[in-house]
Amino acid sequence: MRALILAAGLGSRFKSQKAKVLHTILGKPMLWYVLRTLRELNFREIGVVVGHQAEEVKKVFEGEDGIFFFHQGNPKGGTADAVISALDFWRDYQDYLLVING
Repeated sequence: MRALILAAGLGSRFKSQKAKVLHTILGKPMLWYVLRTLRELNFREIGVVVGHQAEEVKKVFEGEDGIFFFHQGNPKGGTADAVISALDFWRDYQDYLLVING
């Protein structure tokens, strides 16, 4: 199975300039917990849709095996637009795809 994490949001309700998924809980970015859980569930190929502060998000998680980043050009495009941004990740895939929020 593959998983696709939607992590492109602006995080405007956080009232912060920092990307929502980089806010920390117990010293780890929120996205770290989602990735850890997916790894524990044996997901080996994980797509991450980034947008707002994409380079900062990528920098934190660069070098991790099996993680593929996709950029959502329109941060207000919504969930469907985020999933379509990663079309190359799932277009020809013949198994289940878990789509999960970051």
